[in-house]
Amino acid sequence: LFQELSNIWGPPAEPGDYLEEFNPIATLTTLFRRSCLDEVGLFKQQFAPADDWELWLRIASKYQIGFVEEVTAEYRWHATNVSRNLINMKLAEVSVVEAFINNYLDEIKTIGKNNVISKQFDLYCETAELLAFKEKKNDALRFWQKGIKVNPFSSRAYFGFLSGFLNQKQIAALKWYYSKLRRGFIK
Repeated sequence: LFQELSNIWGPPAEPGDYLEEFNPIATLTTLFRRSCLDEVGLFKQQFAPADDWELWLRIASKYQIGFVEEVTAEYRWHATNVSRNLINMKLAEVSVVEAFINNYLDEIKTIGKNNVISKQFDLYCETAELLAFKEKKNDALRFWQKGIKVNPFSSRAYFGFLSGFLNQKQIAALKWYYSKLRRGFIK
């Protein structure tokens, strides 16, 4: 995965540069000293199934992370992978980002507060979209509200929130208008 990202975006300036956006590290490929875990702590199960990402963020806040440019493990994707449950993954990722914002304010200044807030907004909207698709309207509306609170100037969250109160025909019309607004066709 990291090699694929490097091909798309080029190599990161620092190995942990992508960590605030997503988790590029497979747990089975990691190696670190025990003293590192003694200092930052172990996996926190309240963040499962994204508990590894939360641990990497804590480690990156204290240590430099490096990557080996060779395959160190292989991972098999199958129908029962925990990470295939998108709603559970998004909810866990939301928890990780919220905890990171609440507990690591100094590190956010280093990474860039806008990057973390942008990630939080995207996660709220992505979670709301998944919940709406699964017809869990009340939960979706709660995440749209969180998105609006984080970024009150984005139309994405407002349109999503409004769609929670509309029927399918109205949603289709709203999506059409939204696409036109985004392209700048409506003056």
